[in-house]
Amino acid sequence: MIQDTNIIIKEITGKIDFQENFTNNKSVKYCLGDNFKMYVLNSARNIDHLPEMKFSKHQLPTISDKEIMENFFISKLSGLMTREEILCTIIDLTNKQPKGENGVLNNYGKETIIGYMLCVDSIVRVVNIHWNTDDNEWFCRCNNLGCWLTSCEMLSRNK
Repeated sequence: MIQDTNIIIKEITGKIDFQENFTNNKSVKYCLGDNFKMYVLNSARNIDHLPEMKFSKHQLPTISDKEIMENFFISKLSGLMTREEILCTIIDLTNKQPKGENGVLNNYGKETIIGYMLCVDSIVRVVNIHWNTDDNEWFCRCNNLGCWLTSCEMLSRNK
C-alpha cells in the first residue's frame, strides 16, 4: 500500500564526507551495524554531486526480500541503489528527524527499507534503518537477503 508518493531527496552540490557525517554528526546519533560499516559506509567514495532522487513510500505486510524484489522490479541488473545514493538518502531523512520525530522514516520500532544494493563482494543486500527508542539513535543495517520482514515500510523509486 502506497503511503506517500512525493518523497524528495535534495540534490547534493557540495562535497560530502560520509565517514564524518555518520561518525561525528552532532545533531543526529547513529548506531552502525557491522555489515553497514563494512559494505556501505567504509566502501563509499566521497562525492561532490548527486542528482535529486524521488521516492514513494510503501507499507508492506509480512513479506520476504524475494517478494519485495519481484514486486518492485529489483534485480542484480536493475533497480539497485549505489551506496552513495543510500547514504545520501539516510543523511537527508535523518537530518529531518534527528531525535526520532515523526516523518518519512519509521520511528516506532519498525524498519524502513532504504534500498537494495550490490556490495563489493557482488552480493545484493538490503539496507534498512529504524529508530532505537532505548538509545535515541538511528540504527543502520545492511542485511543478507532471505529474511522475512514484518510490517515494515519501504522507499521505492520503481513504483
